[in-house]
Amino acid sequence: MEEFHKALMLQPESGSVLYNAACALSLLNRPDEALDYLERAVAADKQHRAMAKEDKDFALLRTHPEFGPRFASLVSG
Repeated sequence: MEEFHKALMLQPESGSVLYNAACALSLLNRPDEALDYLERAVAADKQHRAMAKEDKDFALLRTHPEFGPRFASLVSG
């Protein structure tokens, strides 16, 4: 995650950096943080909404009983 922090310091509103950080956090089983970054990524660039719908990195979020509804809301909006 250190690399993502560096990238975010250089490009704090980059949708791609935010999206990739969300993917990494999801894979690290940190769903709350992953959703925060995904929300920022979608706000920065709406294309990330469609990408996240099918991205395997978000499998945990899709099926998680607590975080699944928030994920669904983010990608359907």
